[in-house]
Amino acid sequence: DKATMAAAQVVVGAAEEEHHQDAPRRAAVERQLEYYFSDRNYARDRYLRSLRGPDGVFKVGRLLDFPKLAHLLDDVDDEHHRAAVVLAAAASSPFLEPTHGGIRRVARTQPKEVVLDANALIRADAGQLASFCAACDAVWTLPEVIAEVRDAAL
Repeated sequence: DKATMAAAQVVVGAAEEEHHQDAPRRAAVERQLEYYFSDRNYARDRYLRSLRGPDGVFKVGRLLDFPKLAHLLDDVDDEHHRAAVVLAAAASSPFLEPTHGGIRRVARTQPKEVVLDANALIRADAGQLASFCAACDAVWTLPEVIAEVRDAAL
């Protein structure tokens, strides 16, 4: 009937308005997530890497505890809505992949297929590893190479 159709249009209109209002917030969340999962930050952030599950997924609930991300979402009362904004932000990033309840990191740079000297890794021979870093097309720091090797081993 007409009353039901009118009510449905109001609900759809409200949902579209909420989606439009969330766009700037979603963009800010996307930028923050891309920073967290950038090659440079990911290599340095042991705590973030410790949150990675065996399947490579970072649970959204754990990410929502990060102060900067929590601040971006502090006016959103509903936990499911906060998680939905984070997953939507991840979906619009080429560097992140949303999964059921989490986010998977997509490497920005494709690691070269290079044989590393295992003894240099074991000894953490900075000279040999630094020369490897210099030989990469991308500018990688020693901690980034070590983090990449750790991730590849998982």
